[in-house]
Amino acid sequence: KSVQAMLLLNGFALLLLLLALQPAHCIMYSEGVNHTEMTKNVTETLNRLLDDYDRNLRPDFGRGPIKIRINMNIRSMGPISERSMIYSFDCYFRQEWTDTRLTFPAHDNFTHLQLNEKMLREIWKPDTYIVNGMGSYLHNITSPNVLFRIKNTGEILYSMRLTIKATCPMDLLKFPMDNQTCPLEISSHGYTDDDVIFEWSLGDQSIQLNRDLLLSQFDLKKTFIKKADRRIGRRGRFSVLLCDFELHRHMGYFLIQLYFPCSLLVVLSWVGFWINREATSDRIELSTTTVLTMTFLGMDNRQDLPRVNYGTALDWYVGMCFALILATIIEFASVHYFTKVSSGECHLTLVEITGRGGDDSGDDDGEATSTATARADGGGGGGRFRYGQARPASSRRQPQSPRSVALEAADVFGGLDSEQQAPADAGNGSKCGKPDGECSSKFRDSCAYAFLNCLRGSSRYKQMKLASDRQDRQGGSTQIDEVSKVLFPTLFCLFNIVYWTLYLKIL
Repeated sequence: KSVQAMLLLNGFALLLLLLALQPAHCIMYSEGVNHTEMTKNVTETLNRLLDDYDRNLRPDFGRGPIKIRINMNIRSMGPISERSMIYSFDCYFRQEWTDTRLTFPAHDNFTHLQLNEKMLREIWKPDTYIVNGMGSYLHNITSPNVLFRIKNTGEILYSMRLTIKATCPMDLLKFPMDNQTCPLEISSHGYTDDDVIFEWSLGDQSIQLNRDLLLSQFDLKKTFIKKADRRIGRRGRFSVLLCDFELHRHMGYFLIQLYFPCSLLVVLSWVGFWINREATSDRIELSTTTVLTMTFLGMDNRQDLPRVNYGTALDWYVGMCFALILATIIEFASVHYFTKVSSGECHLTLVEITGRGGDDSGDDDGEATSTATARADGGGGGGRFRYGQARPASSRRQPQSPRSVALEAADVFGGLDSEQQAPADAGNGSKCGKPDGECSSKFRDSCAYAFLNCLRGSSRYKQMKLASDRQDRQGGSTQIDEVSKVLFPTLFCLFNIVYWTLYLKIL
């Protein structure tokens, strides 16, 4: 009896187990049948959709234009080249339209079909292109980045990942303080507005930007979208979508790499005003170094810019800095010249006037000169003077005093009046009968007058300066250096005030 009871119990347990497994098996079988049936339904639906489908004809042919709705999601932007005036960006380019020939009955399991991009070859799609594009391309890694979806109502979504390169006409007059507006134009290549009309699918939000979007040289401030119709030659009117990207350039790079170095070079060139005027080599080396460095910066500035026929804001700044540095060289040339004038190193050596007395003239008759003789055209008596190397010691006359040389030179050129030709008083320390310095006051001219005679190369002025009193000679600096110490920094500060006010506020 116990064995029979045990067998009965085992049979009952097995029956319960079979009853428990039967629903799961039925569900799995049902799911398999449903999956197979759904696959069969999709295949039949696709085959039926493509029956009698002509992909060469647009939807609603003969019943008005078809509307193509477009939106974009921009993932990244750049580079933006001023030299070639081209900008690029990476985006998801989405197009939507309705093709009533591709409608199908809705099923409980699916209301839309997400298909492979090969299906695109079998249906009509718009010939959308970028009007101002320059070499755009579709991403193909690891497979073509394309999304193709059909709803049961015939609505089609066609999305691609593109890198678009487009032209961006730039006005570089204010470079690098400029703002640029780069356009994007979308249209149909072959269909006029009688066949295809483009629209922004999301209104003002049709251009979406990635939150992490950063540009190296610009800030993308705004995007402006609009719609327009445009006539292209004899082809007709075409529907066009327009989008403008407003870009604001960063100033940091140019301040660090160009503006600050140029300003420091200008300030460095002023150091020469405090260097002793006799230190010719030091001042020349300083000026040459600053000019060469400034030239290098100016050339480097133009490498990445197009060869436009106008000066940019940076060109004007670099040019002004170069002009100020060049002016310091001209200033030192003037200082150096007047230093030599004051010391007499650059003048001709005045010798004894010929034809003045019996015995003296005999000494001059046998004197051999090493250079040519010159005649003064403004003096009295038509006296002659020689300049060049000294005579041999055997035939050299006793040298005259500075006072005699001054009086004779003044007499030749008519530069001194009768009072200055009077004998000097031995006790007053003067050379010409007047207090120290007054006898040469006639030759102490203003800087402008001295500079004018310097440019003219007046030999008369040189002789008068040579014969004058040299008490006004300075040991380490000149009046030109003193004026330049104030003039050059003032000019540079005024230039910066005008420059930055003009380009940042007015323009």
